[in-house]
Amino acid sequence: MIGAYIGWAAPFKTNVRVDSSANATDVLFDDVRFQTKSFESPLYYGIRAGRTLGTRFGAELEMTHLKVFAEVDTPVMASGSIRGTALNGVITPRSIMDQLNVSHGMNMVLANFVTRFPLGSAAGRGPRTVLITRFGIGPTVSHTEGNVLGMTAEHYESGGLAMQGAAGMEFPIWKGVYLVGEYKYTASWQHLSVGSAAVEMSPATHHLVSGITYHFP
Repeated sequence: MIGAYIGWAAPFKTNVRVDSSANATDVLFDDVRFQTKSFESPLYYGIRAGRTLGTRFGAELEMTHLKVFAEVDTPVMASGSIRGTALNGVITPRSIMDQLNVSHGMNMVLANFVTRFPLGSAAGRGPRTVLITRFGIGPTVSHTEGNVLGMTAEHYESGGLAMQGAAGMEFPIWKGVYLVGEYKYTASWQHLSVGSAAVEMSPATHHLVSGITYHFP
C-alpha cells in the first residue's frame, strides 16, 4: 500500500532547556507554548508505504512533516542562570531566544507496526471498512531555525527519537482506493543546536489527519 495525508496538529506545552557554557548560560523554561501552523506553507503532511503480513497485521515506513514554533513572548517560569546571573522566576523566553522554530519539518521517519480489523460482513465479497491501529518509532530529521543568545542557525540536523500511537478508519471508495481518517499522538525528544547553544525539548502532539490510501491487488 501507499498513502498520503494532510491534517492539523496541536502540541502540548513543553519544557525547553538552553545550555551554552560559552555564554555562562544553563536555563530551563517551563511549559513553553508552541504552535504548528499546519495549514500555512510549508503544509503539514505525511506519506506512508508498507504491506500487510497475513490478513490482520502489517508493517510500514512513514514520514510525518510536523512543524513547531515557540511562542517566545509568552511569560513562563524559568530557573538556572543566564550569562552568569542566577535566575528563578517568571520571564519571557525572548530574553535569550528571539526565535525557536522547527519549521521545515520536525520530520519523523517512523517504522510502524499495524493491526487491521475489517468491520461488517464479508458476504458480498467487496471491500470493507477497516479499523487500523499503528505504533511507530524512529528518528527525526529536524530543520532548526533559531536565534538564541545572539547566535543564529538554519540547518537540518538529527533531532532525536520519536514515537507514535495512532488509530483510524479506512473507507473503501473505488478499486483499492480508501479514504482515511485518523487520530495520532506523537512524542519526540529533540536535541537541537544554535551556535554553541544546545537546545533540548520534548514536544508531544495531537494530530487529526485525513487522506487517501491505495492497496495494490
